[in-house]
Amino acid sequence: MGDWYETDFLSHLHIEGGEPVVMILMRQQQYSRHKSHACCNPYDKYEAFGLPIHGKYNEYGSVTDIKNTDDIIKYLNTVELYDSEYEDEDEERKKIKVSEENLEDFLESVCQEDIYSEQGELITRMFINERLYNLLIDNYKSRASRRDNCTYEELFDRKCMHFLESIPEAIKNTHVCQSRVQTTEPDLSREEQYFRGLAYPNFSNTLEEFHSAWLSDFMKRDDIVRYLLEQMYRDEAVKETYLGYLKELVFFQYVLESMRSGYLVTSGTGGDLREMLLQKILAEYILTRCNEYVKNWREESIDDSTDNQILSDEVTAILWLRH
Repeated sequence: MGDWYETDFLSHLHIEGGEPVVMILMRQQQYSRHKSHACCNPYDKYEAFGLPIHGKYNEYGSVTDIKNTDDIIKYLNTVELYDSEYEDEDEERKKIKVSEENLEDFLESVCQEDIYSEQGELITRMFINERLYNLLIDNYKSRASRRDNCTYEELFDRKCMHFLESIPEAIKNTHVCQSRVQTTEPDLSREEQYFRGLAYPNFSNTLEEFHSAWLSDFMKRDDIVRYLLEQMYRDEAVKETYLGYLKELVFFQYVLESMRSGYLVTSGTGGDLREMLLQKILAEYILTRCNEYVKNWREESIDDSTDNQILSDEVTAILWLRH
Protein backbone atom coordinates (compact mmCIF):
# COMPACT_ATOMS: atom_id res chain seq x y z
CA MET A 1 0.00 0.00 0.00
CA GLY A 2 1.34 3.41 -0.98
CA ASP A 3 1.29 6.63 1.02
CA TRP A 4 -1.93 8.62 1.47
CA TYR A 5 -3.53 11.60 3.16
CA GLU A 6 -5.37 10.84 6.37
CA THR A 7 -8.59 12.66 7.34
CA ASP A 8 -8.90 14.98 10.31
CA PHE A 9 -11.86 13.61 12.25
CA LEU A 10 -13.10 17.03 13.45
CA SER A 11 -12.41 19.37 10.53
CA HIS A 12 -12.65 16.70 7.77
CA LEU A 13 -9.63 18.31 6.12
CA HIS A 14 -6.85 16.10 4.81
CA ILE A 15 -3.73 15.48 6.90
CA GLU A 16 -0.38 15.62 5.14
CA GLY A 17 2.88 13.89 5.97
CA GLY A 18 4.78 15.59 8.80
CA GLU A 19 1.67 17.37 10.13
CA PRO A 20 1.46 17.40 13.97
CA VAL A 21 -1.46 15.19 14.95
CA VAL A 22 -3.10 13.38 17.83
CA MET A 23 -3.89 9.74 17.13
CA ILE A 24 -6.79 8.37 19.19
CA LEU A 25 -7.01 4.58 19.41
CA MET A 26 -10.56 3.26 19.61
CA ARG A 27 -12.18 -0.03 20.51
CA GLN A 28 -15.37 -1.19 18.83
CA GLN A 29 -18.29 -1.48 21.24
CA GLN A 30 -19.10 -4.96 20.02
CA TYR A 31 -20.52 -6.19 23.31
CA SER A 32 -22.00 -2.96 24.63
CA ARG A 33 -25.64 -2.55 25.59
CA HIS A 34 -26.12 -0.15 22.67
CA LYS A 35 -27.54 -2.46 20.01
CA SER A 36 -29.64 -0.04 17.96
CA HIS A 37 -28.51 2.02 15.00
CA ALA A 38 -28.99 5.24 17.03
CA CYS A 39 -26.18 6.85 19.05
CA CYS A 40 -27.10 8.77 22.19
CA ASN A 41 -23.51 9.06 23.47
CA PRO A 42 -20.17 9.63 21.75
CA TYR A 43 -18.97 6.20 22.88
CA ASP A 44 -21.94 4.10 21.73
CA LYS A 45 -20.21 2.61 18.68
CA TYR A 46 -16.54 3.01 19.62
CA GLU A 47 -14.78 4.10 22.80
CA ALA A 48 -11.36 5.57 23.51
CA PHE A 49 -8.69 2.92 24.00
CA GLY A 50 -5.35 3.83 25.53
CA LEU A 51 -3.56 7.14 25.83
CA PRO A 52 -3.77 9.98 23.30
CA ILE A 53 -0.76 9.69 20.96
CA HIS A 54 0.93 12.97 20.00
CA GLY A 55 3.32 12.96 17.05
CA LYS A 56 3.57 13.65 13.31
CA TYR A 57 1.66 11.86 10.57
CA ASN A 58 3.98 9.53 8.63
CA GLU A 59 1.90 9.21 5.40
CA TYR A 60 1.25 5.50 6.01
CA GLY A 61 -1.48 5.53 8.65
CA SER A 62 0.80 5.94 11.66
CA VAL A 63 2.74 8.62 13.53
CA THR A 64 6.40 9.34 14.05
CA ASP A 65 8.27 11.55 16.55
CA ILE A 66 5.89 10.33 19.26
CA LYS A 67 6.08 12.49 22.38
CA ASN A 68 4.85 10.07 25.07
CA THR A 69 6.33 6.76 23.86
CA ASP A 70 7.14 5.13 27.20
CA ASP A 71 3.70 5.75 28.70
CA ILE A 72 1.92 4.48 25.57
CA ILE A 73 3.93 1.26 25.49
CA LYS A 74 3.48 0.67 29.20
CA TYR A 75 -0.30 0.82 28.91
CA LEU A 76 -0.58 -1.22 25.70
CA ASN A 77 1.34 -4.04 27.36
CA THR A 78 -1.08 -4.14 30.30
CA VAL A 79 -3.92 -5.17 27.97
CA GLU A 80 -4.00 -8.24 25.75
CA LEU A 81 -4.01 -7.55 22.01
CA TYR A 82 -4.18 -10.18 19.27
CA ASP A 83 -3.84 -10.47 15.50
CA SER A 84 -7.19 -12.23 15.07
CA GLU A 85 -10.68 -11.95 16.55
CA TYR A 86 -11.03 -15.46 18.00
CA GLU A 87 -9.10 -18.66 18.46
CA ASP A 88 -9.12 -20.83 15.33
CA GLU A 89 -9.11 -24.60 15.37
CA ASP A 90 -6.28 -24.69 12.86
CA GLU A 91 -4.23 -21.72 14.06
CA GLU A 92 -3.74 -20.15 17.48
CA ARG A 93 -4.15 -16.38 17.49
CA LYS A 94 -0.95 -14.48 18.17
CA LYS A 95 -0.57 -12.14 21.14
CA ILE A 96 1.00 -8.79 20.25
CA LYS A 97 3.83 -7.34 22.31
CA VAL A 98 4.53 -3.63 21.81
CA SER A 99 8.04 -2.19 22.24
CA GLU A 100 9.89 1.01 21.45
CA GLU A 101 11.29 -0.66 18.34
CA ASN A 102 7.92 -1.72 16.89
CA LEU A 103 5.53 0.96 18.23
CA GLU A 104 5.21 2.85 14.93
CA ASP A 105 4.73 -0.42 13.02
CA PHE A 106 2.07 -1.49 15.51
CA LEU A 107 0.18 1.79 15.09
CA GLU A 108 0.43 1.38 11.32
CA SER A 109 -0.97 -2.15 11.58
CA VAL A 110 -4.01 -0.74 13.43
CA CYS A 111 -4.85 0.96 10.13
CA GLN A 112 -3.73 -1.64 7.59
CA GLU A 113 -4.41 -4.92 9.41
CA ASP A 114 -6.79 -6.30 12.01
CA ILE A 115 -5.93 -5.88 15.71
CA TYR A 116 -8.31 -7.17 18.37
CA SER A 117 -8.77 -7.01 22.11
CA GLU A 118 -8.86 -10.17 24.20
CA GLN A 119 -12.68 -10.15 23.90
CA GLY A 120 -12.53 -9.93 20.10
CA GLU A 121 -13.27 -6.20 19.77
CA LEU A 122 -11.70 -4.47 16.79
CA ILE A 123 -9.07 -1.80 17.54
CA THR A 124 -9.04 1.15 15.15
CA ARG A 125 -8.09 4.85 15.21
CA MET A 126 -8.84 8.46 14.32
CA PHE A 127 -6.53 11.42 13.62
CA ILE A 128 -6.95 15.06 14.61
CA ASN A 129 -4.73 18.02 13.86
CA GLU A 130 -2.86 18.68 17.12
CA ARG A 131 -3.41 22.44 17.06
CA LEU A 132 -7.17 22.06 16.60
CA TYR A 133 -7.30 19.35 19.26
CA ASN A 134 -5.53 21.57 21.79
CA LEU A 135 -7.61 24.64 20.95
CA LEU A 136 -10.89 22.84 21.58
CA ILE A 137 -9.77 21.08 24.75
CA ASP A 138 -8.20 24.26 26.16
CA ASN A 139 -11.48 26.08 25.53
CA TYR A 140 -13.29 23.64 27.79
CA LYS A 141 -10.59 23.63 30.41
CA SER A 142 -10.69 27.41 30.73
CA ARG A 143 -14.46 27.76 31.01
CA ALA A 144 -15.70 29.16 34.29
CA SER A 145 -17.54 27.16 36.90
CA ARG A 146 -19.35 30.12 38.48
CA ARG A 147 -20.67 28.10 41.39
CA ASP A 148 -17.12 27.06 42.38
CA ASN A 149 -15.45 30.33 41.32
CA CYS A 150 -12.77 28.55 39.28
CA THR A 151 -12.20 27.05 35.85
CA TYR A 152 -13.38 23.57 34.89
CA GLU A 153 -9.77 22.42 34.83
CA GLU A 154 -9.13 23.69 38.35
CA LEU A 155 -12.31 22.03 39.55
CA PHE A 156 -11.39 18.76 37.88
CA ASP A 157 -7.91 18.83 39.46
CA ARG A 158 -9.40 19.48 42.87
CA LYS A 159 -11.94 16.66 42.55
CA CYS A 160 -9.35 14.15 41.35
CA MET A 161 -6.97 14.96 44.17
CA HIS A 162 -9.81 14.59 46.67
CA PHE A 163 -10.66 11.19 45.23
CA LEU A 164 -7.05 9.99 45.38
CA GLU A 165 -6.80 11.13 49.00
CA SER A 166 -9.90 9.08 49.84
CA ILE A 167 -8.50 5.80 48.47
CA PRO A 168 -6.53 4.64 51.57
CA GLU A 169 -9.68 4.82 53.73
CA ALA A 170 -11.69 3.03 51.04
CA ILE A 171 -9.09 0.24 50.86
CA LYS A 172 -9.45 -0.30 54.62
CA ASN A 173 -13.17 -0.87 54.16
CA THR A 174 -13.23 -4.61 53.57
CA HIS A 175 -16.95 -4.73 52.85
CA VAL A 176 -16.63 -2.18 50.03
CA CYS A 177 -13.65 -4.03 48.54
CA GLN A 178 -15.35 -7.43 48.59
CA SER A 179 -18.62 -6.15 47.20
CA ARG A 180 -16.97 -4.59 44.18
CA VAL A 181 -14.20 -7.04 43.37
CA GLN A 182 -14.84 -8.80 40.07
CA THR A 183 -12.23 -11.52 40.16
CA THR A 184 -11.90 -15.15 41.17
CA GLU A 185 -8.28 -14.75 42.26
CA PRO A 186 -8.38 -15.37 46.02
CA ASP A 187 -4.91 -14.16 47.03
CA LEU A 188 -5.05 -10.54 45.83
CA SER A 189 -4.08 -7.91 48.37
CA ARG A 190 -6.80 -5.59 49.66
CA GLU A 191 -5.31 -2.77 47.56
CA GLU A 192 -5.39 -4.93 44.42
CA GLN A 193 -8.97 -5.92 45.20
CA TYR A 194 -9.92 -2.26 45.43
CA PHE A 195 -8.50 -1.36 42.03
CA ARG A 196 -9.95 -4.47 40.39
CA GLY A 197 -13.36 -3.47 41.70
CA LEU A 198 -13.03 0.27 41.09
CA ALA A 199 -16.16 1.28 39.21
CA TYR A 200 -19.30 3.37 39.37
CA PRO A 201 -20.27 5.11 41.59
CA ASN A 202 -17.12 5.72 43.62
CA PHE A 203 -15.23 7.81 41.04
CA SER A 204 -18.11 9.00 38.85
CA ASN A 205 -19.97 10.46 41.83
CA THR A 206 -16.86 12.40 42.77
CA LEU A 207 -16.99 14.07 39.36
CA GLU A 208 -20.76 14.52 39.14
CA GLU A 209 -20.31 18.11 37.92
CA PHE A 210 -18.66 16.71 34.80
CA HIS A 211 -21.60 14.53 33.66
CA SER A 212 -19.32 11.58 34.24
CA ALA A 213 -21.66 8.66 33.57
CA TRP A 214 -19.46 7.74 30.62
CA LEU A 215 -16.56 7.25 33.05
CA SER A 216 -18.53 4.52 34.77
CA ASP A 217 -18.88 2.65 31.48
CA PHE A 218 -15.11 2.78 31.01
CA MET A 219 -14.50 1.52 34.53
CA LYS A 220 -16.81 -1.46 34.32
CA ARG A 221 -13.82 -3.15 32.67
CA ASP A 222 -10.08 -3.05 33.33
CA ASP A 223 -9.56 0.03 31.22
CA ILE A 224 -7.75 3.30 30.75
CA VAL A 225 -9.49 5.45 33.39
CA ARG A 226 -9.00 2.85 36.09
CA TYR A 227 -5.38 2.37 34.95
CA LEU A 228 -4.61 6.10 35.14
CA LEU A 229 -6.11 6.45 38.61
CA GLU A 230 -4.12 3.50 39.90
CA GLN A 231 -0.86 4.84 38.48
CA MET A 232 -1.53 8.26 40.02
CA TYR A 233 -2.21 6.67 43.39
CA ARG A 234 0.81 4.36 43.40
CA ASP A 235 3.47 6.69 42.02
CA GLU A 236 3.70 10.33 43.09
CA ALA A 237 6.29 11.00 40.37
CA VAL A 238 3.80 10.35 37.53
CA LYS A 239 0.73 11.89 39.17
CA GLU A 240 0.83 15.18 37.25
CA THR A 241 1.54 13.49 33.91
CA TYR A 242 -1.22 10.92 34.27
CA LEU A 243 -3.67 13.53 35.50
CA GLY A 244 -2.94 15.33 32.24
CA TYR A 245 -3.86 12.21 30.26
CA LEU A 246 -7.08 11.79 32.22
CA LYS A 247 -8.06 15.40 31.56
CA GLU A 248 -7.40 14.94 27.85
CA LEU A 249 -9.80 11.99 27.78
CA VAL A 250 -12.49 13.78 29.78
CA PHE A 251 -12.38 17.14 28.02
CA PHE A 252 -12.11 15.59 24.56
CA GLN A 253 -15.25 13.68 25.48
CA TYR A 254 -16.93 17.05 26.13
CA VAL A 255 -15.76 18.33 22.76
CA LEU A 256 -17.37 15.36 21.01
CA GLU A 257 -20.61 15.75 22.97
CA SER A 258 -20.81 19.49 22.30
CA MET A 259 -20.15 19.01 18.58
CA ARG A 260 -22.83 16.31 18.39
CA SER A 261 -20.24 13.80 17.36
CA GLY A 262 -18.71 10.57 18.62
CA TYR A 263 -15.83 8.14 18.28
CA LEU A 264 -16.04 7.00 14.66
CA VAL A 265 -13.75 5.91 11.84
CA THR A 266 -13.12 8.52 9.13
CA SER A 267 -13.24 7.90 5.40
CA GLY A 268 -11.82 9.52 2.30
CA THR A 269 -8.39 10.20 0.85
CA GLY A 270 -9.00 13.64 -0.64
CA GLY A 271 -6.82 16.71 -0.52
CA ASP A 272 -7.30 18.48 -3.83
CA LEU A 273 -8.72 21.92 -4.64
CA ARG A 274 -12.28 20.65 -5.03
CA GLU A 275 -12.24 19.43 -1.43
CA MET A 276 -11.03 22.82 -0.21
CA LEU A 277 -13.85 24.60 -2.05
CA LEU A 278 -16.45 22.32 -0.45
CA GLN A 279 -14.90 22.89 2.97
CA LYS A 280 -15.09 26.65 2.41
CA ILE A 281 -18.80 26.42 1.59
CA LEU A 282 -19.37 24.34 4.72
CA ALA A 283 -17.40 26.75 6.94
CA GLU A 284 -19.32 29.78 5.64
CA TYR A 285 -22.64 27.99 6.25
CA ILE A 286 -21.67 27.12 9.83
CA LEU A 287 -20.64 30.72 10.58
CA THR A 288 -23.91 32.03 9.13
CA ARG A 289 -25.95 29.65 11.28
CA CYS A 290 -23.93 30.56 14.39
CA ASN A 291 -24.51 34.26 13.80
CA GLU A 292 -28.25 33.67 13.32
CA TYR A 293 -28.37 31.69 16.54
CA VAL A 294 -26.61 34.45 18.51
CA LYS A 295 -28.93 37.11 17.06
CA ASN A 296 -32.04 35.11 18.01
CA TRP A 297 -30.65 34.36 21.45
CA ARG A 298 -30.08 38.07 22.11
CA GLU A 299 -33.59 39.01 20.98
CA GLU A 300 -35.20 36.36 23.20
CA SER A 301 -33.09 37.47 26.16
CA ILE A 302 -34.31 41.05 25.79
CA ASP A 303 -37.95 39.91 25.74
CA ASP A 304 -37.51 37.73 28.83
CA SER A 305 -36.03 39.60 31.78
CA THR A 306 -35.03 36.33 33.47
CA ASP A 307 -32.69 35.60 30.58
CA ASN A 308 -31.39 39.14 30.26
CA GLN A 309 -27.96 38.44 31.70
CA ILE A 310 -24.31 38.26 30.73
CA LEU A 311 -23.73 36.04 27.71
CA SER A 312 -22.85 32.47 28.65
CA ASP A 313 -19.40 31.08 27.93
CA GLU A 314 -20.84 29.04 25.08
CA VAL A 315 -22.41 32.02 23.29
CA THR A 316 -19.31 34.13 23.88
CA ALA A 317 -17.31 31.44 22.09
CA ILE A 318 -19.73 31.58 19.14
CA LEU A 319 -19.39 35.36 18.96
CA TRP A 320 -15.64 34.93 18.76
CA LEU A 321 -16.12 33.05 15.49
CA ARG A 322 -17.37 36.23 13.82
CA HIS A 323 -13.94 37.82 14.11
